[in-house]
Amino acid sequence: TLDGGLRSAYAGFDVSQAAGNVLVTSPEVVQPLDTATVAFTGETAVTGLAVEHGADQVLFADPSEGTVWTSTTATAAGFSPSAEPTLKDLDQPRVAVGVDGTGYVLTADGAVRTVEGAGQEAAVTMLDWGIEGGVGVDAQLTALGDQLVVLDGTRLTVGGRTIDDPALADGVLQQPSEAGSAVVVATPIALLKVDAGNGAVTSQDVPTGVPAAPVALDGCAYGLWGQSGFYVRDCGSPELDQAAQFPELATAQAPVFRTNRKVIVINDTVTGATYLPLESMLRVDNWDLISAQLDEQDNQESEETDQTELSQVQEFSEEQHAPEAVD
Repeated sequence: TLDGGLRSAYAGFDVSQAAGNVLVTSPEVVQPLDTATVAFTGETAVTGLAVEHGADQVLFADPSEGTVWTSTTATAAGFSPSAEPTLKDLDQPRVAVGVDGTGYVLTADGAVRTVEGAGQEAAVTMLDWGIEGGVGVDAQLTALGDQLVVLDGTRLTVGGRTIDDPALADGVLQQPSEAGSAVVVATPIALLKVDAGNGAVTSQDVPTGVPAAPVALDGCAYGLWGQSGFYVRDCGSPELDQAAQFPELATAQAPVFRTNRKVIVINDTVTGATYLPLESMLRVDNWDLISAQLDEQDNQESEETDQTELSQVQEFSEEQHAPEAVD
């Protein structure tokens, strides 16, 4: 079951978690979350910015202005676009953060930089490789261990090595992961594994669906498709592999994978439904209970606010004195 919850005032929010570092993002704001109290520690506006989070590193990018800022998870609430950027005068920068906290900045001309640390203390390094011919506006970024991975149409670049394969068309790149031998890409009709060393592509066909960003975790590749409800776990072992269709996933409105350490779940970001794929797709959410607790919490806070206001009125009234006549 779920141990706690809280409401965000913003629509379309997402949650990024790396151990105890949790960041809630929406198109309008970012909100660091204290896991001990299950409460936001603050928020800051990020409208028009790209935000990526990994480990204790947060990167903010403004592609139109060519600027990039960095912060830790806890200090993200204090970020301001008016602050001096870590990088500026870049050509349409886009960003990614690896699970180890290394930040990556890719510009339209194909140049790649790494960023380590936060604020003005951040160390920026220009890598000795780039993507020849630059990248398009729809290029996707992720990290495989300490290697930047870029999917741009049918071109996949892993740490400076580029392959072009038509099977990658309409693909969705995996979420950042620990180091591994292959990059995982989900297309509407297949789960692909691309060897990071030699570029060889292996494919597992699936019923047509809407691919979620796949996951590489603990030696296995995971794929998930909305509408069809198809799920794949590919561990290279018949005892562990699974490929099946689940009616509950077919009716999910926006299913995605969530990972933290070695745990993986599937979450419908619209309804909040949560499933354990390693436990026969067991549904584990108890949102009704949490919602009731949140309603009770809201009512208690409202009563406390009303009581405070009443006390302030009483104190004000007691401090007033009858007017004295002045000759």
